[in-house]
Amino acid sequence: MLIILGILFGLLNLIDLEIAGLGEIAFTVILFYYAYIKKHKKINFTNKKILVYIVLFIIYIMFYFLLSRVSKILVLKNLMKWIIIFVQILCIYNCLVKNEKTTLDFMLPYLLISKYIECINVSREWFLHYFILIFLFILLLRHKNKGKYEILLYIVCLFYTFIGKSRIALVLFATLVGYKLIYSFLKDFSSLNKMKQLKNIFVVMMAIVWGIIGINYISNKVTTSTESNNERILLIEIAFEEFKNNMLVGVGPGNYNNYAQNELGYSLRGKELSTHNIYLEILSEYGLIGISIFGMMLVQLIKQLFNAKNNIYSNFLIVHLIVYYLFSTFAGMNRLIFAIFIASSLYYTEKDQNLYLENKNEKN
Repeated sequence: MLIILGILFGLLNLIDLEIAGLGEIAFTVILFYYAYIKKHKKINFTNKKILVYIVLFIIYIMFYFLLSRVSKILVLKNLMKWIIIFVQILCIYNCLVKNEKTTLDFMLPYLLISKYIECINVSREWFLHYFILIFLFILLLRHKNKGKYEILLYIVCLFYTFIGKSRIALVLFATLVGYKLIYSFLKDFSSLNKMKQLKNIFVVMMAIVWGIIGINYISNKVTTSTESNNERILLIEIAFEEFKNNMLVGVGPGNYNNYAQNELGYSLRGKELSTHNIYLEILSEYGLIGISIFGMMLVQLIKQLFNAKNNIYSNFLIVHLIVYYLFSTFAGMNRLIFAIFIASSLYYTEKDQNLYLENKNEKN
């Protein structure tokens, strides 16, 4: 039933209300109901520092709204975006704690359909960029069927790299394979088993050969066939130019494109074109203050993931968190994906930690 409900809410995102799709609003309301209104035991969010930094970010935008000359509508839209992120993190986390399976049955189909709706009017190659996200969240179910889901992730990454020419898939595939090789190499090479040591030396040599072949393929096929590369380089240059002009507080929330065209004199394709990079977007629009708050929030999340007992998966989530947003901003469903990522990562790392402590206590 919840799977069907998730699909239906995803379809509701066909109706866009600018700040959020109708489906996302309904999705958030249902999560809020199960997290806070329906009677359950009270749940405490253990890593409150992350929430504190998000609240600080919201307060910072409020000051922008009161004091800045930037369009009040642009600032208000960004304020609402961050308030929605904050509410969604709390709701998703609490729902996972109360009933993990039910929440995932509702959340994953909703996310899948919502991304499909978002891509309906674009080309097929562009459409291929998005479905990797579903397999990322399946990866969070690392206490079950690890191998199967990991193989699926490899397949999807490869498929998107060579068919869809996806930058995200390409980088994630390289980082995942590289991390796995290093992790296995260090683990096995420290043992006294000579066969394992020789096997790892062979694997590393093959990885180097694969890397050389892969780099040549990318330079000859993917890079030259992706028309937006030059445009993205220009957008990065604009972000740094805007930052230089307004280092402390930036050019204003949501004002990247407007400032580039009206103040710096650039001619961009469309008024909604962004940096395609959340770090540069925050740097240019919110300045040093904004990127510092956002950075401290990420550091807290990365610390929790890094300290998790299930290191191979938690560390890959760190890689994904960093890499994915080198190519994406909080436009469209990426805002909700960010909230799901934070809430899910915290839930699973805390769950791992609790299981580890329980097992340790039982042994003692």
